[in-house]
Amino acid sequence: MKGMTDSYPFGSPLSARAPSATGPARIFLLAPYPSALHVEWTPPAPFQRVAALAVDNEPSPFWTARDEDAQIEAWTQRVGWKAEWGTVGPAGPLNGSSGLWLDQKVLSPLKATRAETWMTYCLPTYRFSHGQEEVVTSRFAPFAEKLKLPWTGVPDALRNLEEDELVAQARPEQKRLLAEIRTALPRLVVTLGNVALRVFAQLANVPEPELLKPNKDYGTETTVLIAGKSVTWLPLSHPGQRSKEWQATHQKWIRAKTRPVGS
Repeated sequence: MKGMTDSYPFGSPLSARAPSATGPARIFLLAPYPSALHVEWTPPAPFQRVAALAVDNEPSPFWTARDEDAQIEAWTQRVGWKAEWGTVGPAGPLNGSSGLWLDQKVLSPLKATRAETWMTYCLPTYRFSHGQEEVVTSRFAPFAEKLKLPWTGVPDALRNLEEDELVAQARPEQKRLLAEIRTALPRLVVTLGNVALRVFAQLANVPEPELLKPNKDYGTETTVLIAGKSVTWLPLSHPGQRSKEWQATHQKWIRAKTRPVGS
């Protein structure tokens, strides 16, 4: 196992997630940062089981986890998994949940496919959630210390960041994102969550709009000029926004979007 500074538990190096497309696309979809490959990890006693541990880069943008077993097996081969580390298996619904949500609750209502969607991220590398950082610190770190694995703590590149910090860190990515938009030539830009909303407002050089709220204005489209082209902008919630209020609001947008004309 390699001991790299910016690496996941068990050694996979953190790397940037390339966008899903390389040419023109009808929809440009912008999210804050990629997800990751998670595993259920059962270490030897006395260490506690972890239901979902982030261990590698997301296999593809908004991965649906239909090949989860194969991806986990390939990962164990890459890191040289040892019996003394315990056992790993599928992480349940966490893997692929954002990808399935995107397919079912964004692309389907928009009558769009992945093939005509440019999926990309404000920050191209994964960030721990608060919960994941706590799990890694409290459960993996003591295990790594006992077995003398090359883990010296959560690297800065993986640390959880608050919204303002994520937006600030995305500023150096503006040149890349504008180049992606010029290549994609989209008719519709969809931003997921407030981080992506704020980053795109900066890209389009427009005043930062009111942050997303689960109210009657949710799902309102506007027209902006970006990279010399007029596009429709649709700000939607992030798939991680799972409260009942947000889910009901998004479902209402779906019903309105899929309602037959004249009904």
